[in-house]
Amino acid sequence: MATRAPEPQTKRFFLGLATLLPLQVGPAFASGAVTVESNNYHTASTAAEAALDNILKQDNADGTLNLFILKRPDRDLSADILFSGLFTPALEAAWAEAETEAVAKQCSGQYDEDYICGLDYSPLLCAQDISEDGYLYQTGHSDGNTALISVRWPWLDQPVATYRIVLQNGKWLLDGVTCLPDGTDFNPSNGPRG
Repeated sequence: MATRAPEPQTKRFFLGLATLLPLQVGPAFASGAVTVESNNYHTASTAAEAALDNILKQDNADGTLNLFILKRPDRDLSADILFSGLFTPALEAAWAEAETEAVAKQCSGQYDEDYICGLDYSPLLCAQDISEDGYLYQTGHSDGNTALISVRWPWLDQPVATYRIVLQNGKWLLDGVTCLPDGTDFNPSNGPRG
């Protein structure tokens, strides 16, 4: 299935062709706990899936979430309060480190207003576009405190990412992301954390 071209009003990015390659689970989730079958995807139906769905929909609605994730200096710092409490500090640090490394490679460590520096995709969505049609979920592992959830877009056959979401103080927080199919991990672990 080919990707569809972004519409002019589409926000931020376009979906890369890499998303259409066969599924590969990255090292963070290769513990065997994640099984992905494209015919078992559904709308968010568990508390963990609903929390992840809320985060992804919040990103769709407000492009400033991506600036927060990347810790870009040109973001509106007053908006940070809107996004605190969605992610674990470890994941936020992993995203910021990836952005810092990309800026160092591309722009000698400093953002340049005349040149695009940093990650060229959303490390939350693992794509250069948003899904205007929503998201479909499949939980491959859940122990009550940790859930590994694969996400695909309704018009794709394969998942775009696998997310680790953890229950802390009664709230589900996003703790890790593996972008598929390349296996890029943000805050990798050797399996679920409790």
